[in-house]
Amino acid sequence: MSRMMGDYRGKGLGLALKIANHRQLEPKGTDFTGLVSWVDRNDLAMRAINQQLGYQSLELCQIVEKQG
Repeated sequence: MSRMMGDYRGKGLGLALKIANHRQLEPKGTDFTGLVSWVDRNDLAMRAINQQLGYQSLELCQIVEKQG
């Protein structure tokens, strides 16, 4: 499985998907002023894409779950 996933890395698919999502949000009678995107802090490739597209880091959050 990991080899298959690696075959897709570095081909620009993350950027293309993010841009396609942005195009879906282009003004169609809506008046939004922001967009929230979550990315794992260790996913340097997607963080670079977000920076390239003008995203700004607002804060880091931690999600915790009580067991039991």
